Amino acid sequence: MASAALATATNGKDELKLPNELTKEDLQKLYRKYNITENDIKFAKGELPHFLKGTILDGSKKVIATEDGKLPEDLEKIIKKKGIGYDMVISKKEI
Repeated sequence: MASAALATATNGKDELKLPNELTKEDLQKLYRKYNITENDIKFAKGELPHFLKGTILDGSKKVIATEDGKLPEDLEKIIKKKGIGYDMVISKKEI
């Protein structure tokens, strides 16, 4: 069985370090050099932030989101029959 090791140059001297040998300072240099953000790291770890993170929801509007931003007729009939109110319909792209 063959194994591979990843080595990284953290400075201009081409000094290579194994990942477990990198200090926090080395990592910060790499992040700045390659413009790596906290979300990039979360993405690589499979820990993507929720798409609504940072969004303020105050509950003052009732919104229905559909694929194209148009309310299908059958759904509109059900909503009217059940007396469900809403303020606007938006497309999934607008979310």
